[in-house]
Amino acid sequence: MDDKTINSTIILIMSHDISVMRMLLLTLAGVAGGFCNTFAAGGSIFQIPAMVGLGLHPMIANTTNHVPVLMGFTAAVWRLHRQGAMPWRSGIKISIPMVFGAVLGALTASIINDRATGYVLFTALLLALALMLAKSDRWLGSGELGAEVHLDPKMLFVSLLIGFWAGLIVIGSGVFLLLALVLLAGFSIAQANAVKVLSLGIASLLAVIVFAIRGEIVWSSAIPVSIGSVIGSVIAAKLVMMPNAGKWVYTLILLALGTEILHLGSKMLH
Repeated sequence: MDDKTINSTIILIMSHDISVMRMLLLTLAGVAGGFCNTFAAGGSIFQIPAMVGLGLHPMIANTTNHVPVLMGFTAAVWRLHRQGAMPWRSGIKISIPMVFGAVLGALTASIINDRATGYVLFTALLLALALMLAKSDRWLGSGELGAEVHLDPKMLFVSLLIGFWAGLIVIGSGVFLLLALVLLAGFSIAQANAVKVLSLGIASLLAVIVFAIRGEIVWSSAIPVSIGSVIGSVIAAKLVMMPNAGKWVYTLILLALGTEILHLGSKMLH
């Protein structure tokens, strides 16, 4: 075997090892993201940075991230339905305006520059954090699993805006929907989480269709992250129904918001 053949073999082995490691890292990021998205919110802070760190442009990582979000929420909906914890009527009512908003957001995503998006996201996350700290007692109540809640026109309009955000950015959409469901509509944490995964799952489906048609999804990254997201979401869907889950959901959301705010703040300072 000559030197050229030996070098080619070494390069092939190294490339294979790098590819396996890349798949593993993306899958692990998907597990963490899927768990956080279903149990509370903010899972995209694991998934998008992992894809960017492995070579994707931030805008393409954002559009690609809609696929694992969709797959994770689909798995969570199935699991929650099996547990009798899915308020279908409320979820569908919330989903209809969110779908329209998500399509508009997805169509707008590629024309918004990263810097402007960063400032808007930073401001929105700060507002979400302030609302959570100011109304902390509303997050710890319990509610009947699968129970329906009356939804007024104001809540449906807010759902349209959150759907637009979900199609445009994804990051923070779970937090904003939980805030609206708990503070405006009076859902318990268990009810709000169930409606969240259904509504954002449907909104993500529309966004994925738009991005796939426009060729803005990198499937080699989307697939391993999606596999991890399904695993993490199924685990979280079981745990979120536990009696004391509310305080853990609240804590996890605060941690996710704080982490993302610090991350965005450091980026804007450079």
